[in-house]
Amino acid sequence: MDIVAKKIGMSSTTYSKARKIISEGTEEQKQRLREGKDKIDKIYNGLQREKKKSETSNHFKQSSNQVQELLPQNNNNNNDTSEFPSFKLLCGHLSEKGKEIPSNSIDLIFTDPPYSSNEITPSVYSDLVILASRILKPGGSLVTYVGQHILPQVLEIFVSNNLKYWWLIAVKHTEPAKAFQQRQVFVMWKPLLWFVKGEKISTSDPIANLNDNLSDYIEAKPPDKIFNKWEQSIVEAEHVIKKLTLENQTILDPWMDSGTTGLAAINLGRKFIGIEKDQEKFAIAKKRLENNINKQNISNQS
Repeated sequence: MDIVAKKIGMSSTTYSKARKIISEGTEEQKQRLREGKDKIDKIYNGLQREKKKSETSNHFKQSSNQVQELLPQNNNNNNDTSEFPSFKLLCGHLSEKGKEIPSNSIDLIFTDPPYSSNEITPSVYSDLVILASRILKPGGSLVTYVGQHILPQVLEIFVSNNLKYWWLIAVKHTEPAKAFQQRQVFVMWKPLLWFVKGEKISTSDPIANLNDNLSDYIEAKPPDKIFNKWEQSIVEAEHVIKKLTLENQTILDPWMDSGTTGLAAINLGRKFIGIEKDQEKFAIAKKRLENNINKQNISNQS
């Protein structure tokens, strides 16, 4: 390609763009190029924009189809519990459904509190702290996403309820930096707060048992965000679950949403309990986890 481009007096990059126009451009675009009415770069950039639009449109169509496939056929399904050998899902608010979880029974809580204009406040964490203080095993861990702007208030809520601050984990954003205008900051990362019930990590946990360490920096991968625009990558959940729990131990996500934490837990051979008050999200999470288990079963049989 470089030799041909040199012979006709073009750079290899321009020659490559011209070939793209010849193979994918319309007859009108090619004619305008021949007549010198448009330049190669202009036509090529137009083709790239159209390609991007098409890909975006197809993605949204696929996303919509996936959501519809996961929703139950009967919209009057009022089941508020779904239980399988490896997971149990509870439909309702954590303050009520949390009562169904026995005290001192959970090894790890990993969660992302709901994001909305009236809920992303420090008070959201109060119910979580009350629940965690009761149901976590002594030495068990709670790891939660939190906004940088409310860190001081959230820390105060947690440490006043028998939960010891352990560490801060940084998750690098996979998307372009967004400005937090209230504080005039470009946000490049998101925090995960790690707390422990009691004074130290349980000796049965892998980090203490194996004299291991957890990295406090995670490079996430872009999530699909098919089911929720705030959906997190599965990478963070797997990173934490793998290091802070053993196989067959139990993970809880009291704001389960579409079930990402549950997928991470099941992928790693852990048990999962999820709570979600939105019936549509509950149905989607249930179907996603069922599909994941079915795939694992098929893979194990082959």
